[in-house]
Amino acid sequence: MRYGELKRAIVGITTKLLTQTLRELEEDELVSRKVYLEVPPKIEYSLTSTGVVLDIVTSVLTKKEQSQTTISMSDVFVVIVICLALESYVGWNHLKGTLINQYQNPKAY
Repeated sequence: MRYGELKRAIVGITTKLLTQTLRELEEDELVSRKVYLEVPPKIEYSLTSTGVVLDIVTSVLTKKEQSQTTISMSDVFVVIVICLALESYVGWNHLKGTLINQYQNPKAY
């Protein structure tokens, strides 16, 4: 997504806050930034694979909250495992692949 698209999509955000947030997300490796050497300059932002997994987790938890269903212990366990994996990067690629596959093919799990 381009910077202008992000600014329009997030109603009320200031230029300073959006720029600061994008930099922090890039530092945390949740967002990647691609610069095209054009006039005028073109910059695109996209989620990294880590950002995709976190998006999946927050989507699941948000849907559960909106549907007012109880969050199960397995949901809590998944979130804890993700937090630990992000913290230590131990088995992160395996966990990331499993979560993405489970989200895309829920009947297989």
